[in-house]
Amino acid sequence: MLPLLTNILPALNNAILISSATLEGATIKCSTGNLFGTKFRGLNLAICASGSLGIHIYGSDMEIEIKYLKKHVTVSAPNLDASATSKCKAVMKATVVTAATTVLLTGEANSDSSRSFDYGPNITLSTTSCSCMSTPRPCLFIHGLGINYTKANLHDSFSSYWGDVSDHAPCCTEFKYMIWNSVETGWNNEKQQQIMCDLATSLTESSSRTDIADTIIVTHSMGGLLLAGGEMSSTKLNEDFKAAQKVYRSQVYAAMCSNWYVGLFFQRFKSVHHKSRQNDGLVEFQSCAGGLPLDQFSNHYSSRFYVTHLNHADTTFYNGDGLFNSAKMPVKWFECVL
Repeated sequence: MLPLLTNILPALNNAILISSATLEGATIKCSTGNLFGTKFRGLNLAICASGSLGIHIYGSDMEIEIKYLKKHVTVSAPNLDASATSKCKAVMKATVVTAATTVLLTGEANSDSSRSFDYGPNITLSTTSCSCMSTPRPCLFIHGLGINYTKANLHDSFSSYWGDVSDHAPCCTEFKYMIWNSVETGWNNEKQQQIMCDLATSLTESSSRTDIADTIIVTHSMGGLLLAGGEMSSTKLNEDFKAAQKVYRSQVYAAMCSNWYVGLFFQRFKSVHHKSRQNDGLVEFQSCAGGLPLDQFSNHYSSRFYVTHLNHADTTFYNGDGLFNSAKMPVKWFECVL
């Protein structure tokens, strides 16, 4: 989803002239215009403005070419009667733009624009693909709510839920997916917890009947409660939940949560009632954090504890990454977190 122009304007206003920029070690050529650098939603960008020829925008994982229209497009205002006009409220305020922003938006040459700025620091861009920084191990994926059938054994793929996550998991030596009926079975179901434990301990020879060893376990949504609940036993649901949170805080290496429900392409579960607006449409941020220190969370995908602007469905990795926001890149986070 492309961001609104009004959201882009602050980044354009903050653009500064730079003498050079590189992408993957190669110099970005901008012989026919001016080279600018800026940051937008946590992402470094290099912009080559070539006047009426258009502009090129370079990021770590994207390249955008913008061409200007040869003819002005007239947008006619709708005809409204006086009573309707009086009820209309302003939805947008005027924004003051710099000389450089005017050049970028219109393609019109401005001989003074290059003199208005000092040269800023050069920009170095590189792709964000990662190699495994820890010990490669088998990976077990446990899904959350929404699956209404069960498979007895572990499966080698489950792309209808997890997308192409297997292409972005350099630490996984093999991929195994648990498929359980999370619609009709609760996370605190003792039989289901035992099934999960038996499957999780079957992946490596170093695991025992009661200990999971040398295994990367990835859970989504209620799958995390199922895993945490498997380490404890209680008779009351509230006690179960508190015990699961304790296990979660002590055992989780990395976590991805969300404090805003507008995701990559659409809004989902907005009708679900929440105490706080900080939610992914289904789960509140505080609940997802599970008692982990909030100061550990960052909205950049390089953080182990990642607070995003994704909805609940986006955090399965199925929808991939956004282009213009470091808080909307779940796949990059997963690829680089281990």
